[in-house]
Amino acid sequence: MLLIVTSSAWGGAEAYVLRLATAAAAAFDVTVAAGPSKSRELFRRLPSGVKAFELGDLVRPIAPWSDFKAVRRLRRLIDEEGFDLVHANSSKAGLVAALAVRLSRKRPRHVFTAHGWGFSERRGLAFRLAVLWSEKLASRWRDATVVLTGAERATALRRGLSTDERLHLIPLGIDPGEIAFLDATAARTELSRVCGARLEGRVIGTIANAYPAKDLPNLLAAFALLAPEVPDAELVVLGDGPEMPRLRELRAVHPHRARIHLPGAVTDAARLLKGFDLFALPSSKEGLPWAVLEASLAGVPVVATRVGALPEIVEDGETGLLVPPSDPAALSDALRRLLTDAALRARIENGVPRIAERRSGSMMIHATLALYRSLA
Repeated sequence: MLLIVTSSAWGGAEAYVLRLATAAAAAFDVTVAAGPSKSRELFRRLPSGVKAFELGDLVRPIAPWSDFKAVRRLRRLIDEEGFDLVHANSSKAGLVAALAVRLSRKRPRHVFTAHGWGFSERRGLAFRLAVLWSEKLASRWRDATVVLTGAERATALRRGLSTDERLHLIPLGIDPGEIAFLDATAARTELSRVCGARLEGRVIGTIANAYPAKDLPNLLAAFALLAPEVPDAELVVLGDGPEMPRLRELRAVHPHRARIHLPGAVTDAARLLKGFDLFALPSSKEGLPWAVLEASLAGVPVVATRVGALPEIVEDGETGLLVPPSDPAALSDALRRLLTDAALRARIENGVPRIAERRSGSMMIHATLALYRSLA
């Protein structure tokens, strides 16, 4: 079988692919293909026995010539290796894989997992329509579509992206013990080291690559409003990505730039979560974010935007706080409340572990492998 994802950099979709590749290797001859990245962290984490293949022309932005070459290269790989099953992840990889499978001589069974629908991004109408119609086209050539949330399932049916028979709701999950967290003191020490500054105040942190959908400028704007009211607050963003140069430019002119830390990608960043006082996710579009499950497992209070599956997994005021997307004032206010209202913080700290407890990683793996077997 072949598992495909758009980038080999580390993120939620890549963590999902790694877990499936590791589990499937007991029953399948597994190859993982992904677009290029500086870190290649997904490839570095693959277990022995799972092959890696870099698709040099597979890039996240719409790029017709590169996309054409990626389809051609992937089609050739499918025919040369004789895969029986192809499982694509994320919008761009999903479209490229659907075309490659359609054009291949082998015509393997084809599964797609939607990690949030790309046409839900807060982008221009032309972009959203192009992504929607691309998904409609690709859906015709898929044997099964996996969605991670009830909201994504409802969207797929409403938009005609799959049929009830070919649509499978398999919730994203995480199990206790999956992440070797450092304790709060050790995590804070390591965060200080990677940031190159001693973090002595209260840390608002996030783990997110700088893609448009993550809307990290929204978080910097919210911090500009919060910082004068909470003078010991500091902001840490762990991640890299194509918009990181712009984020660094915004930091350079930020009125509180000395309290904002952008160290870039950090290997095994999730193990540092207990060094955060709060976890913030300012996204304008999400599926079911892996980072929120990790923060829940670490017991770190979560403030996130009301997008994608977040309203399904976060009980506002009980297991976290939800705010409208692209609203720095609302995000700032929620962060301030958690930093200054001791009773609210205690309630959220007590409730946040329930997010991960209700989502089983073992059940997700079992259900996905059962789908593979039914198709193969």
